[in-house]
Amino acid sequence: MSRGFRAVSATFVTLVGLCLAVLPAHSVLDVENRGPQLTAGAFAMRITNIGAIGNPFRDVGRSFDPSLEYPRGSGRELLKHAQLWVGAEDPLGHVRVSGGPLLEWRPTLDPEDRVRVAYAGGPGTLRWIDDDGDGRIDEEFMDGRDDDADGEVDEDLGLFATQTLFARYRDDQPEATQYYYPNGESHVPLHLEVRQEAFAWAIPGYDQVVGLRFVITNRGTEPLTKVRIGLHADLDASLSGSVGGHLDDVARAVDYQQHFNDGTSRIPSAFLHPPISNPIPWYKDCLTTVSGAAPSIHESRREPGGGSVALVPLWHTTDPLSLLEEQGRVSGSILRPYYFAPPRVSFRSSYFANDLPPGQGGSPILDADRYRALAGEFPGVPDTLLAHDYVVLMSCGPFTRLDPGRSLEMDLALVVAPPESLRTEVEHALQIHHGGYVNALPDSAASLWRQWWIGNTGITGHEVCYEPPVGLEFVVDPHCVIKFAPDAVATVDSQAHYEHGSCVWTDLDCDACTGFDGRETFARWRDPAGVPMPPTWRTVSGDGVVRVEWDDRSEVLVDARIANDANVRFVGYNLYRLDDWRSRQADLPSPARFQQVASFARDTTLGARPLAQATDSSVAYDRILYERRLHPVGRYRWNDTRVLNGFDYVYAVTAVSERTLQVLGDTPITERLESPILATLDSVVTPDVAAREAPGGVWVVPNPFRARAPWDRAPVPGDSFSRHLDFMGLPRARSTIRIYTLAGDLVTTIDHDGSRGDGQARWDLISRNGQDVASGIYLFTVESRGTNQVGRFVVLR
Repeated sequence: MSRGFRAVSATFVTLVGLCLAVLPAHSVLDVENRGPQLTAGAFAMRITNIGAIGNPFRDVGRSFDPSLEYPRGSGRELLKHAQLWVGAEDPLGHVRVSGGPLLEWRPTLDPEDRVRVAYAGGPGTLRWIDDDGDGRIDEEFMDGRDDDADGEVDEDLGLFATQTLFARYRDDQPEATQYYYPNGESHVPLHLEVRQEAFAWAIPGYDQVVGLRFVITNRGTEPLTKVRIGLHADLDASLSGSVGGHLDDVARAVDYQQHFNDGTSRIPSAFLHPPISNPIPWYKDCLTTVSGAAPSIHESRREPGGGSVALVPLWHTTDPLSLLEEQGRVSGSILRPYYFAPPRVSFRSSYFANDLPPGQGGSPILDADRYRALAGEFPGVPDTLLAHDYVVLMSCGPFTRLDPGRSLEMDLALVVAPPESLRTEVEHALQIHHGGYVNALPDSAASLWRQWWIGNTGITGHEVCYEPPVGLEFVVDPHCVIKFAPDAVATVDSQAHYEHGSCVWTDLDCDACTGFDGRETFARWRDPAGVPMPPTWRTVSGDGVVRVEWDDRSEVLVDARIANDANVRFVGYNLYRLDDWRSRQADLPSPARFQQVASFARDTTLGARPLAQATDSSVAYDRILYERRLHPVGRYRWNDTRVLNGFDYVYAVTAVSERTLQVLGDTPITERLESPILATLDSVVTPDVAAREAPGGVWVVPNPFRARAPWDRAPVPGDSFSRHLDFMGLPRARSTIRIYTLAGDLVTTIDHDGSRGDGQARWDLISRNGQDVASGIYLFTVESRGTNQVGRFVVLR
């Protein structure tokens, strides 16, 4: 090679490298088919990382995942998609809204910014526990990053739902600001980052609740004012693939009311100041009533099996400074410039309709109008008794000021149920969100507990150690003595000086029920059961057999007593099989179609097989976890021989535990807890036969082929070419299969290579012209190694 040619080549390679280096990177939009879904409950719901809840791309064929399918596997949808809207005034006084058109929210260029799935009960998931020993509690967000800079990733999450999906996205990505939106309006970002979590529970009674949490953070350099947050939910009650089913929905408000008892705040008489002789302590019963109305929609025709959906407002960030002004404890003129949120939880809801124009009931399409809608000032549907394609906007605010680095939170729930039981399920959403007070911070000495003038980590109503923002100073009574009136248990009115740089434990809301007995933190959301973490499993197909293999992580975690409920005991495993595909409307039929085919348990009293029968002791353990040996998939295995070659099956393995609720006499009352049936279409397994050494022994399965038989995997959107019959017993060589009608017309040709041992070829019953074949008798020939076999089969459509 000449020196000149080498120089030119080097220059060319350098230029190509530079060109590749400047090619723009792209974020990973987690919106494609068969993506992350909430499936632990009685529904299936797609979650994305573009600020959209549900699947916004079903209508365009980009993804066929369910948006909000209830019941799971039924094909009945209750949501087209929902979008997060955040509006504010920027530093120049311009009103902006992020999240109107799709794709204004996008993940960053970090490939780790995708939707992630986690299950409660795994390592690092315990709530209110310092899993990683760094002195902080539940500080991680599952995003593939080391959020607390301790060298570990996603190690201290604090999960409370059976299944949680995490997503992170922003409104200021270049792809969003340079995108052309259908409304013709340019996207001007507010420089916001959103951490989104979606929750599902497997326990009956709560398995129809979708929990949603949004944490919005100002990542810009300037404060935002008059911030409003909302969820714009296009609620649709329709059957998947139906035309016009979304146009006959009826809207109504579901009234709810729930009472909660959070305990009793007490001050022993010996600790009153001044001491009194009355031996009865001062106390306050901490009772809370939550009431309101949740917007909902249902089909006007009330078809059998039809469902309804409600959007339930739960909680948003509130500001302790505004509480001080509301109580008149500090002058509002001093505090008002530092407000960032309303003093009380307050939501507003509006109905719009996609089949009406904007301003006459239709949804707004421009930033200025969307902001008015968030404020409840944009005209909605005038008469919700009429059938429309309804959209609900649930919003809160205004939050007076959002400084750089500060965050706002909004909690909502989507609830699905038959119309007659929707109110009950809405109340279940309130129950699961309400949670309760927990002791998350170290307490002062026990001898100081319950002295009303001692405020340390939630003693006698002191719920927060408050530090004012920069520039704010004021003097106030940290104990809020007036909360005891008219009981007159306290006569000392102490004052404390508040300034930035130090915090003072304070009863800011002047309520002895927020922060008492050391329980200073209100834990929103809770796990009503503690369902065990599902095992990991796989299937291996064979000739007339499917082997199911799984790991022992579920029992290791329960045995280690790391669950919040120490009374939970591991029981065993249940194995389920799906082989009935009739009338499926979604990728997989309902979990109710899965039949239990095996059960292995430590205690065989109820008929389960001994767990030892499924144990493969030759599989070495991976590592030590919580002082116990953790084995990989393959630790347990079971062979299902009640299967047929050429037929499609889906398997699932669940973990079972139990806990004692109470003892009546000598009889313990126990509750069984089982992880959900989690399966996807990607796990379909088909038993098959190995290739034969000699040609001439080919047969067809099933024969006759009957459409709509239990084993017929009829096509659905996203799985269009699933129907098949199979040619079995093909030779260990190349072969050609030709299919003919009785009249001798060639239907199609299939080339098969069995040289590696595959003795089975699949045909989708589509002719070479792309048409479904009709019912009838068909002939086939198999040419291989100079031989020609002839056979026949029957198709009944």
